[in-house]
Amino acid sequence: MKIARIEIPDPKFWTHLFQEKNIGLVDLSASRGVVLTQRDNWVEVKGDQSQVPYFKDLLYFFSHAIHLGLKISLRDISQWLTLIEQGKKEVLASLLNDPIKYSFRKATVIPRTISQKEYCCKMRDF
Repeated sequence: MKIARIEIPDPKFWTHLFQEKNIGLVDLSASRGVVLTQRDNWVEVKGDQSQVPYFKDLLYFFSHAIHLGLKISLRDISQWLTLIEQGKKEVLASLLNDPIKYSFRKATVIPRTISQKEYCCKMRDF
């Protein structure tokens, strides 16, 4: 059993995340043999040695997405975890690190999938 402790900069985001029933992060982690424990300023990831690093990366991307103001669903989490497991962290990072701004009056667009990112880039370049 492997244990990783992750320091978190803003506990209120994580408190909201763990209390949100629609996201299902705790259920998803349990299905993968990982237990997540959240306290004041840290999250502990405990479980299967092969899964802990993936969830550690997932929690990092979660934190970033929450700070960008994304509404996160269980489907997003599953897709992100699949990308991380396939070794495509750079793709996920590019999705979250490069929001698309069309105009100053409209909200920033943050694509959730690679296909959406490609579509948005084509629209922006058009």
